[in-house]
Amino acid sequence: MINWEETEKNIKASPKKITVLPHSRAAYADIRGNFKLKDNTTLSELFKNCGGLVIDDMIRIYGAGELNFTAINNEFPEFGTLVGEDIFGGLFVLLDNGNIGYFSPDNLLLEDTELDYDKFLTWVISGDTELLYKPHMWDGIRSYIKNLSLTEGILFSPYLWKKSKTPRTKKKSPMSRIIELELKAHKNVEK
Repeated sequence: MINWEETEKNIKASPKKITVLPHSRAAYADIRGNFKLKDNTTLSELFKNCGGLVIDDMIRIYGAGELNFTAINNEFPEFGTLVGEDIFGGLFVLLDNGNIGYFSPDNLLLEDTELDYDKFLTWVISGDTELLYKPHMWDGIRSYIKNLSLTEGILFSPYLWKKSKTPRTKKKSPMSRIIELELKAHKNVEK
């Protein structure tokens, strides 16, 4: 387990731009009332102390606040327990084996990262996350994404899960819309 004080130290030592969102007691009480959380885990420490994390304006880790763990999991229960997202529509899911899975917008598959939550949090705070997103980066992306709200992401056309020989266009879109499109496409692939 990584306690909150250690997480704060790691955040301060990270070369990344990391925003710790304000904690909400009401959101924390909601999490405690609706989800069976083990005490003394890194996940429970995060919920107890912050409203979520935003890493490099691209990765969002859900917490007890504006990036509301309960709200997103109630909105999209199909994925299991969601613990984070990225602005491209990727979803981080707590798997039954305790590892974090990544639902990729590129292929609509949920893949085990083989990282438990502690290692996952360490990776997003100080690891080379840009490798994951390199295919979606372009010149000027930093200035483009710094103005995204916490409820917005980037929607590509054609969608990332569709093969394309032409350059993709991109636009700001509500994250809920991006996730809904992925879910609908994922269900069609499963049929």
